[in-house]
Amino acid sequence: MNNSTRLLAALTLASFPLHSANASLKDHSAVRQPGEHASERLLDLYFAISDEHHEPDSTAAGQAVPFEQLNLAQVPILASKPQIDALFRAARDRRDWEWDDMRGFARRISWLYPQDGCYLRSRLMTDLWSSNAGVLPAQAFVFGDMKVSTPYGETIWWYHVAPVFSDGTQVYVLDASMDPERPMTLREWAGKTTSDRVKEATFAICAAYANWPESECSQTMPISGDGSESLPELTQEFLANEWRHLTSIGKDPAKLLGDQPPWNHSAQ
Repeated sequence: MNNSTRLLAALTLASFPLHSANASLKDHSAVRQPGEHASERLLDLYFAISDEHHEPDSTAAGQAVPFEQLNLAQVPILASKPQIDALFRAARDRRDWEWDDMRGFARRISWLYPQDGCYLRSRLMTDLWSSNAGVLPAQAFVFGDMKVSTPYGETIWWYHVAPVFSDGTQVYVLDASMDPERPMTLREWAGKTTSDRVKEATFAICAAYANWPESECSQTMPISGDGSESLPELTQEFLANEWRHLTSIGKDPAKLLGDQPPWNHSAQ
Protein backbone atom coordinates (compact mmCIF):
# COMPACT_ATOMS: atom_id res chain seq x y z
CA MET A 1 0.00 0.00 0.00
CA ASN A 2 1.51 3.35 -0.96
CA ASN A 3 1.44 6.42 1.27
CA SER A 4 -1.10 8.31 -0.82
CA THR A 5 -3.85 5.78 -0.12
CA ARG A 6 -3.03 4.61 3.42
CA LEU A 7 -5.31 6.96 5.36
CA LEU A 8 -8.30 6.52 3.06
CA ALA A 9 -7.80 2.76 3.06
CA ALA A 10 -7.91 2.80 6.85
CA LEU A 11 -11.46 4.13 6.66
CA THR A 12 -12.75 0.97 5.04
CA LEU A 13 -12.05 -1.09 8.15
CA ALA A 14 -14.96 0.68 9.84
CA SER A 15 -17.28 -0.37 6.99
CA PHE A 16 -18.63 3.15 6.74
CA PRO A 17 -19.37 4.78 3.37
CA LEU A 18 -17.20 7.68 2.30
CA HIS A 19 -19.42 10.73 2.02
CA SER A 20 -19.03 14.48 2.14
CA ALA A 21 -17.47 15.54 5.42
CA ASN A 22 -17.19 18.65 7.50
CA ALA A 23 -13.76 19.99 6.63
CA SER A 24 -13.27 21.74 9.97
CA LEU A 25 -10.55 20.24 12.13
CA LYS A 26 -12.06 18.83 15.30
CA ASP A 27 -10.28 19.00 18.63
CA HIS A 28 -8.11 16.23 20.01
CA SER A 29 -10.91 14.51 21.92
CA ALA A 30 -10.91 10.73 21.58
CA VAL A 31 -14.62 10.50 22.41
CA ARG A 32 -16.81 8.96 19.71
CA GLN A 33 -20.32 10.37 19.90
CA PRO A 34 -23.44 8.14 19.78
CA GLY A 35 -23.99 6.93 16.24
CA GLU A 36 -20.63 8.27 15.10
CA HIS A 37 -18.01 6.10 13.41
CA ALA A 38 -14.24 6.40 13.55
CA SER A 39 -14.24 6.65 9.77
CA GLU A 40 -16.16 9.92 9.98
CA ARG A 41 -13.56 11.45 12.25
CA LEU A 42 -10.73 10.18 10.07
CA LEU A 43 -12.37 11.56 6.96
CA ASP A 44 -12.91 14.94 8.62
CA LEU A 45 -9.26 14.89 9.59
CA TYR A 46 -8.12 13.98 6.09
CA PHE A 47 -9.98 16.86 4.43
CA ALA A 48 -9.12 19.38 7.14
CA ILE A 49 -5.40 18.68 6.87
CA SER A 50 -5.59 18.75 3.08
CA ASP A 51 -7.35 22.12 3.23
CA GLU A 52 -4.48 23.44 5.35
CA HIS A 53 -2.07 22.36 2.60
CA HIS A 54 -0.42 19.72 4.72
CA GLU A 55 0.19 16.09 3.79
CA PRO A 56 -2.37 13.83 5.54
CA ASP A 57 -0.42 10.65 4.88
CA SER A 58 2.47 11.79 7.09
CA THR A 59 0.27 12.17 10.18
CA ALA A 60 -0.27 9.59 12.89
CA ALA A 61 -3.69 8.80 11.41
CA GLY A 62 -2.23 8.63 7.93
CA GLN A 63 0.37 6.07 8.98
CA ALA A 64 -2.20 3.66 10.46
CA VAL A 65 -2.09 0.06 9.23
CA PRO A 66 -3.45 -3.31 10.36
CA PHE A 67 -1.77 -4.56 13.54
CA GLU A 68 0.29 -7.26 11.85
CA GLN A 69 1.80 -4.67 9.49
CA LEU A 70 3.14 -2.39 12.23
CA ASN A 71 6.75 -1.33 11.86
CA LEU A 72 8.27 -1.48 15.34
CA ALA A 73 11.73 -0.33 14.31
CA GLN A 74 11.36 3.15 15.80
CA VAL A 75 10.30 1.95 19.26
CA PRO A 76 13.14 2.96 21.63
CA ILE A 77 14.97 0.04 23.19
CA LEU A 78 15.84 0.39 26.86
CA ALA A 79 18.30 -1.66 28.87
CA SER A 80 15.79 -3.95 30.57
CA LYS A 81 12.17 -4.61 31.44
CA PRO A 82 12.80 -3.42 35.05
CA GLN A 83 13.78 -0.02 33.63
CA ILE A 84 10.47 0.13 31.73
CA ASP A 85 8.62 -0.88 34.90
CA ALA A 86 10.38 1.89 36.83
CA LEU A 87 9.39 4.50 34.22
CA PHE A 88 5.79 3.27 34.39
CA ARG A 89 5.66 3.58 38.18
CA ALA A 90 7.35 6.99 38.14
CA ALA A 91 4.69 8.39 35.78
CA ARG A 92 1.78 6.60 37.45
CA ASP A 93 2.68 7.61 41.01
CA ARG A 94 3.94 11.14 40.51
CA ARG A 95 1.61 13.43 42.41
CA ASP A 96 2.70 17.01 42.05
CA TRP A 97 0.23 18.63 39.66
CA GLU A 98 -1.30 21.66 41.34
CA TRP A 99 -5.08 21.68 40.92
CA ASP A 100 -6.60 25.14 40.78
CA ASP A 101 -9.97 23.94 42.12
CA MET A 102 -8.46 22.60 45.34
CA ARG A 103 -5.19 24.20 46.27
CA GLY A 104 -3.02 21.98 48.44
CA PHE A 105 -4.45 18.73 47.04
CA ALA A 106 -1.73 17.60 44.65
CA ARG A 107 -2.88 15.46 41.75
CA ARG A 108 -1.57 12.70 39.52
CA ILE A 109 -2.14 12.39 35.80
CA SER A 110 -5.84 11.66 35.17
CA TRP A 111 -5.54 7.87 35.05
CA LEU A 112 -9.01 7.34 36.51
CA TYR A 113 -10.75 9.25 33.73
CA PRO A 114 -10.15 6.89 30.80
CA GLN A 115 -13.09 8.33 28.87
CA ASP A 116 -10.89 11.00 27.30
CA GLY A 117 -7.54 12.77 27.52
CA CYS A 118 -5.24 10.00 26.30
CA TYR A 119 -3.36 12.53 24.17
CA LEU A 120 -2.72 14.70 27.23
CA ARG A 121 -1.57 11.74 29.33
CA SER A 122 0.82 10.61 26.60
CA ARG A 123 2.26 14.12 26.34
CA LEU A 124 2.66 14.60 30.10
CA MET A 125 4.43 11.24 30.42
CA THR A 126 6.72 12.09 27.53
CA ASP A 127 7.65 15.44 29.09
CA LEU A 128 8.21 13.78 32.47
CA TRP A 129 10.54 11.09 31.16
CA SER A 130 12.39 13.52 28.94
CA SER A 131 13.06 15.88 31.87
CA ASN A 132 13.73 13.37 34.63
CA ALA A 133 15.10 10.27 32.94
CA GLY A 134 16.54 11.55 29.67
CA VAL A 135 14.56 9.07 27.57
CA LEU A 136 11.82 9.50 24.99
CA PRO A 137 9.17 6.89 24.11
CA ALA A 138 7.44 6.20 20.85
CA GLN A 139 3.64 6.58 20.71
CA ALA A 140 1.22 3.77 19.88
CA PHE A 141 -2.08 4.77 18.25
CA VAL A 142 -5.18 2.70 17.64
CA PHE A 143 -8.07 3.87 15.43
CA GLY A 144 -11.51 2.29 15.24
CA ASP A 145 -15.01 2.05 16.69
CA MET A 146 -13.94 1.19 20.22
CA LYS A 147 -16.07 0.59 23.30
CA VAL A 148 -14.20 -0.58 26.40
CA SER A 149 -15.53 -1.33 29.89
CA THR A 150 -13.30 -0.20 32.76
CA PRO A 151 -13.73 -0.02 36.56
CA TYR A 152 -14.40 3.69 36.01
CA GLY A 153 -17.08 3.44 33.38
CA GLU A 154 -17.40 2.68 29.70
CA THR A 155 -15.14 4.37 27.19
CA ILE A 156 -16.29 5.04 23.64
CA TRP A 157 -13.37 6.12 21.45
CA TRP A 158 -12.44 6.69 17.84
CA TYR A 159 -8.75 6.62 18.73
CA HIS A 160 -6.47 6.04 21.68
CA VAL A 161 -2.76 6.75 22.20
CA ALA A 162 -0.15 5.77 24.79
CA PRO A 163 3.67 5.67 25.03
CA VAL A 164 5.71 2.57 24.21
CA PHE A 165 9.20 1.24 24.92
CA SER A 166 10.95 -2.02 24.07
CA ASP A 167 13.35 -4.12 26.13
CA GLY A 168 14.80 -5.58 22.94
CA THR A 169 12.52 -8.59 22.86
CA GLN A 170 9.05 -7.22 23.58
CA VAL A 171 7.26 -3.89 23.04
CA TYR A 172 5.42 -2.56 26.09
CA VAL A 173 2.68 0.07 26.33
CA LEU A 174 2.74 2.24 29.44
CA ASP A 175 -0.94 3.06 29.88
CA ALA A 176 -2.14 3.22 33.47
CA SER A 177 -5.60 4.25 32.30
CA MET A 178 -5.99 0.74 30.86
CA ASP A 179 -3.92 -1.22 33.39
CA PRO A 180 -2.62 0.66 36.45
CA GLU A 181 -0.65 -2.33 37.70
CA ARG A 182 1.94 -2.83 34.97
CA PRO A 183 3.00 -2.07 31.40
CA MET A 184 1.13 -4.22 28.88
CA THR A 185 2.63 -5.87 25.85
CA LEU A 186 1.63 -4.14 22.64
CA ARG A 187 -0.54 -7.09 21.66
CA GLU A 188 -2.28 -7.11 25.05
CA TRP A 189 -2.97 -3.39 24.75
CA ALA A 190 -4.31 -3.78 21.21
CA GLY A 191 -6.68 -6.48 22.41
CA LYS A 192 -7.83 -4.51 25.44
CA THR A 193 -8.47 -1.24 23.62
CA THR A 194 -10.41 -2.95 20.84
CA SER A 195 -12.22 -5.51 23.02
CA ASP A 196 -10.28 -8.19 21.09
CA ARG A 197 -11.50 -6.88 17.72
CA VAL A 198 -7.96 -6.10 16.65
CA LYS A 199 -8.60 -6.87 12.99
CA GLU A 200 -11.30 -4.19 12.84
CA ALA A 201 -8.89 -1.44 13.90
CA THR A 202 -5.75 0.18 12.52
CA PHE A 203 -2.58 1.09 14.39
CA ALA A 204 0.43 3.37 14.09
CA ILE A 205 3.76 3.72 15.87
CA CYS A 206 4.98 7.31 15.85
CA ALA A 207 7.69 9.46 17.40
CA ALA A 208 7.65 10.82 20.95
CA TYR A 209 5.84 14.10 20.31
CA ALA A 210 3.19 12.78 17.94
CA ASN A 211 0.51 12.91 20.62
CA TRP A 212 -2.65 13.45 18.56
CA PRO A 213 -3.98 11.99 15.30
CA GLU A 214 -3.08 15.01 13.17
CA SER A 215 0.49 15.16 14.54
CA GLU A 216 3.30 14.49 12.12
CA CYS A 217 4.14 10.88 12.88
CA SER A 218 7.85 11.76 12.81
CA GLN A 219 7.56 14.60 15.36
CA THR A 220 10.45 14.12 17.81
CA MET A 221 10.12 17.39 19.73
CA PRO A 222 7.50 20.02 20.58
CA ILE A 223 6.97 22.54 17.82
CA SER A 224 5.19 25.87 17.65
CA GLY A 225 1.51 25.49 16.90
CA ASP A 226 1.28 21.80 17.88
CA GLY A 227 -1.07 22.52 20.79
CA SER A 228 1.63 22.70 23.47
CA GLU A 229 0.46 26.13 24.55
CA SER A 230 -2.84 24.66 25.76
CA LEU A 231 -1.32 21.94 27.97
CA PRO A 232 -1.70 23.79 31.32
CA GLU A 233 -5.34 24.58 30.60
CA LEU A 234 -6.03 21.04 29.38
CA THR A 235 -4.39 19.57 32.47
CA GLN A 236 -6.68 21.59 34.73
CA GLU A 237 -9.71 20.59 32.66
CA PHE A 238 -9.01 16.89 32.92
CA LEU A 239 -8.14 16.99 36.61
CA ALA A 240 -11.58 18.52 37.17
CA ASN A 241 -13.25 16.01 34.83
CA GLU A 242 -11.66 13.11 36.68
CA TRP A 243 -12.88 14.34 40.08
CA ARG A 244 -16.42 14.99 38.82
CA HIS A 245 -16.58 11.66 37.01
CA LEU A 246 -15.53 9.64 40.06
CA THR A 247 -18.15 11.45 42.13
CA SER A 248 -20.82 10.74 39.50
CA ILE A 249 -20.20 6.98 39.59
CA GLY A 250 -20.27 6.79 43.39
CA LYS A 251 -16.53 6.67 44.03
CA ASP A 252 -14.65 8.71 46.62
CA PRO A 253 -12.29 10.95 44.64
CA ALA A 254 -10.54 12.25 47.76
CA LYS A 255 -9.36 8.71 48.54
CA LEU A 256 -8.71 7.42 45.02
CA LEU A 257 -6.93 10.55 43.88
CA GLY A 258 -5.21 10.99 47.22
CA ASP A 259 -3.43 8.37 49.33
CA GLN A 260 -5.51 5.36 48.28
CA PRO A 261 -5.20 4.91 44.52
CA PRO A 262 -6.52 1.56 43.25
CA TRP A 263 -3.01 0.14 42.77
CA ASN A 264 -2.05 0.84 46.40
CA HIS A 265 -3.29 -2.48 47.74
CA SER A 266 -1.79 -1.97 51.17
CA ALA A 267 -4.19 0.95 51.73
CA GLN A 268 -7.30 -1.06 50.85
